[in-house]
Amino acid sequence: MAAGDRERAGGGRSGGGKAVPPQRWYIGSCGDPLTNFWPASLVRFRQFAGQGPSRDLLADQAVRRLRLPAPLIEVNPRPPAPQVVFVPTWLWVDPGSWVERSATASAGGLTISATATPATVVWSMGDGQQVTCHGPGTRWRSGMDPSLRSPSCGHTYTAAPPSGTYPVRATVTWQISWSGGGESGTRPALTTTAQAQLRVVQAGALNSSGTG
Repeated sequence: MAAGDRERAGGGRSGGGKAVPPQRWYIGSCGDPLTNFWPASLVRFRQFAGQGPSRDLLADQAVRRLRLPAPLIEVNPRPPAPQVVFVPTWLWVDPGSWVERSATASAGGLTISATATPATVVWSMGDGQQVTCHGPGTRWRSGMDPSLRSPSCGHTYTAAPPSGTYPVRATVTWQISWSGGGESGTRPALTTTAQAQLRVVQAGALNSSGTG
């Protein structure tokens, strides 16, 4: 803050009288009151007595700062191989997009942390069916029996689409909590979504011929 700005701020404070604890004087502007960056072109000083930003305000700010990734859809059979009618499709979310995220907001000596934890993923399979999985799902690995169902998250198509592909959507629900200043709480859940196209085909007929 420039010397002239400090003088104007000090004058406003002295003109407003003494703040009675736990109140204190704050300097506000038309910018973000929760950051320490005050562009000179935006500064409009005013003085007010108060107890500073509330925990709820900082919790909301911390939640807005969360950067939640969209789920990375994984399936087996792995595209471009098609899914086959009546053969189990394994579903899972890549572990890199299924991790806890956190962010903080601070003001007036108080810091609040918000945490987002992935809880469930709902798969809309394109054939009118939905699958809810309480976790990222089990990754299919080479050497596993592809005819077996996933132990945690999967779907079996019973018909091939006329278009040849089904649109698949995965929606992850994140549970939101916050803590700081000796208190804690929750906020409404958030969701992130990703989509993919899966080619689904009928199993080929087994033809045999003989001579006799």
